[in-house]
Parts: sequence; structure tokens; C-alpha cells
Amino acid sequence: MYYPELLDVINKTGAKEAVEKIDKYFAFLPNRSESIVTISNLANRLELDYSIVGVMFKYIYELGIVDKVYIVICPECGREILISNQKELMERVKELDYCIKCKREVHIESTDIIVGYKVIKQPEIDSTDIAVETAKLFESEFSNFNDEDILKKMFENNKENPH
Repeated sequence: MYYPELLDVINKTGAKEAVEKIDKYFAFLPNRSESIVTISNLANRLELDYSIVGVMFKYIYELGIVDKVYIVICPECGREILISNQKELMERVKELDYCIKCKREVHIESTDIIVGYKVIKQPEIDSTDIAVETAKLFESEFSNFNDEDILKKMFENNKENPH
């Protein structure tokens, strides 16, 4: 596991397969420091039950792997207009009276705010692990992938079928 702390979540929930999927997802999340995930987004993406992911996130948050963020959704156009931590949320929402995406005045209610999570702990992974896992992911699709062979075939086909 890339996040050994998640073994505790397996012990508490018994959801080994789900935890392993989340472990791998977090480890290979591009731009970890900027990526925000929600419970519903992750449940859909990994094809997991929403309630199971919700329970697991409680423990993952307590372990310090993720931090909570609050996502403000425009009540007019439904797009994300603000991401904030809890400490600054109310101050920033009070200042928010216009959506730059739909160009309308807005009044934010609690129903316009959803909880998201930002991965803050880096996984125990090195470049070798990344290369091995990436190779596994693409092995079936590109098992015979060879740039030189592909280029030769392209040129041969082009010679046989000129413009």
C-alpha cells in the first residue's frame, strides 16, 4: 500500500477492495496538492458505494491524509465559484455576491456549499513504483508498443498509398 495508514481503515471498515482502490487513486492523483475530490465524485469514478466511501473518508480525514475544503457552487449556473478552508469560509462567502462564470449576482446559502477533500499527505512511493504501476496499467493496451515499428509501418503504408 502507498498509504500504510489505510490498513487501519481496512481493519475498521472491512472494505479491503475499496480501500485499495482509494489508496492507488490517491497515490497516482496528478497534482496532488491541487486536486480536490468529493465523496460522490470518488464513489462514481471508482465504482464504489457512496455510503462506504463516506465512512472511509471519516477515517482517512482523521489519519491526516486529506483535509476538508468547502466548495461553493453558484446557485444560478451550478459551477464551482470558490474553494475555501473552514477558517476563511464565512468571511469569503460574505464577500461573494457575483459569479464571474455566469455574470450574475448571487446570494449564497448553506445548500450551495459542498464538502470536498484535498490530499495533503504524500504517498510512500518512488519513481520506480510509478514506472512499474504505470506499465501494469498500460500493459494490455500497449504490450507490443514500439515506436520504431510503428514509424516503419506508417512509412510503408504511405509509400503504398500515396496522396
